[in-house]
Amino acid sequence: MNTLSTRYGISLIPDPAFTQRVYRARQLICGQYACWAAEMHMLHLPLIQYFECQENVLSTLISILESVSNRTVGQNEPISLFSEGVSHYFDNTGEIYLDFNPLTKDSPGKSPELHRLYFGIQNELQNLEGITLNVGHNATNFAPRINLMQHAELPLAVFESAAVFATSVVEELSVPYQTKAWQLVLIRYTSNAAGEDWDQGLWANDLSWNLIGTYPI
Repeated sequence: MNTLSTRYGISLIPDPAFTQRVYRARQLICGQYACWAAEMHMLHLPLIQYFECQENVLSTLISILESVSNRTVGQNEPISLFSEGVSHYFDNTGEIYLDFNPLTKDSPGKSPELHRLYFGIQNELQNLEGITLNVGHNATNFAPRINLMQHAELPLAVFESAAVFATSVVEELSVPYQTKAWQLVLIRYTSNAAGEDWDQGLWANDLSWNLIGTYPI
């Protein structure tokens, strides 16, 4: 019998005007190809995804995000987000996404505001007892994206047509290539189906989530 599994996530929400266009694009893409995993989530750009956090550490985590928010707002310089457009890769995840990955991804010390924000939060969490990050978040790589399709169990030819469709939809909806970060959000995820493996998309069967906090950026 499956038992309830809980994870947390920290994400960025782009400017609402941008978000509503991408939300519509994602809705059309997922609906056209009957792949619902991406739509189980809010429209977000994940920073630190699916980590474990003990309940007694949650207040400290919230304080860290409040501090990050205060510092960022105090700088009076918005975090700009630049999309490279629609990208995809076909493997066991079958992902189509808006790619926000700049050429400086392998040089964290010289990375733009988005990368500095990510690595700053990552470092805080790595040093906090009671939080366990996924293996991927212990690396120096960060590939920011907004997912338009996830865990698509499609034949290759169908997936390739979905990628073409996604590009066309994004263009037709005039999704801009540049926007600004609007809020940091802390999310609690729960799923019976995921068990202890949150990387394979099993959560798509019954994922539920709620916002623990929102923090202006």
